[in-house]
Amino acid sequence: MNLVPLEAQLLILAVLFYIYDSSVLLFSNEGVITPSWKNWTAQTNHRGLVLLRKRLFIPNLLLPHRPVFRLHWQPESMSQSPSVEWQKEKSLYGWFGLPAYGMALTLFVITPITYCFFRSDPALLACLALIYLIPVGAGMLLYRHQKPLGVSTKNAWSLFLECLLCPPFTINIVRKLSLARRLQANFVDSAFQLVDAAQWERVQAELIACMDAEIDATDSKDSTARWEASKNRLQGMHKR
Repeated sequence: MNLVPLEAQLLILAVLFYIYDSSVLLFSNEGVITPSWKNWTAQTNHRGLVLLRKRLFIPNLLLPHRPVFRLHWQPESMSQSPSVEWQKEKSLYGWFGLPAYGMALTLFVITPITYCFFRSDPALLACLALIYLIPVGAGMLLYRHQKPLGVSTKNAWSLFLECLLCPPFTINIVRKLSLARRLQANFVDSAFQLVDAAQWERVQAELIACMDAEIDATDSKDSTARWEASKNRLQGMHKR
């Protein structure tokens, strides 16, 4: 006896696909920068679940319009200053919030309500048509903004087909595009520039813990010296 109706199973499957597609695996020397309405957040995921020698990071699943920028940090790169115009970078993804929330609303609100209260073939077909029209709209936006985003034609087609074949992936289009960006900035200086003092203290403590682990793990005097120099520089970075 099937205790869970097929329609509920499909809804659960869509949610699981969305969560899976939202997940990001970060190396130990990587962090993420995420904008909010007025502020920015920085996360190292220092205590995240380890999978395949990387740490699992799951962004806020209720806010798919927020881009997620993956940045790395190394002893050699910590003397570099961030060269990214972050507000301009943030503005590149504004229009893509429409298909992201449109798909979320269609999959998780409109379609279940239609099935429960307006169970008719025309209504369900309209929901199905909307589910596949939204990725087409996302593809048109991608074609229009392909150059500013620095997305190659091959990658644009790949992302479009991915969203078309698995519509829940469309909810993550902003994160997919932002994570694919290769920005010329390191995580440490970018976090120091963007986040507030209280958040910086947390990030700074996590980075120092990561550096201590690297120092303990290395046997090379040169590598130890580089990490020590970077740690000293980091400890001297204070925000008012």
